[in-house]
Amino acid sequence: MARSSNTLLEVLIWFVKSGRRGGVGLLVLSTPFLFASYALGSQALVRGDTETVFYSPAAMFFGGFFFVAGVVVIITGGLRAKRRFEPLPDAQLQARVATDALPFCVCLDCRVVMPYEVAVGRCPDCESAGSCLEVLDESDRRTANAAVA
Repeated sequence: MARSSNTLLEVLIWFVKSGRRGGVGLLVLSTPFLFASYALGSQALVRGDTETVFYSPAAMFFGGFFFVAGVVVIITGGLRAKRRFEPLPDAQLQARVATDALPFCVCLDCRVVMPYEVAVGRCPDCESAGSCLEVLDESDRRTANAAVA
């Protein structure tokens, strides 16, 4: 079954999680909408001899929404989730991978070892699935040990 998604909401969450850079991105994203609402509503686009007035409430809404969201994200700094697991030094990470009870997961990006029930193939801190290794048996342990070395 295909995963249902709300693309606009996912993009907005990505901007908010990106911190102040995401806020600047939202301001940049708002400018075409605000320009379109100005150009269409102020008769800047003249069509021949007739007076045609365009009005785009959608352009004004999206432009205003992205502008306000961008300003709020810049002021607040965006969403920064608190880390659930602290990164380990290389030697301690290798020791934990070699000695922890099976099953567990190792995130190569965050440099953490976490219980299997917490991660199940995806790091809860960085949300990465590609760099999170599931260690279910001894062959997985050897692979994880080689990856963290």
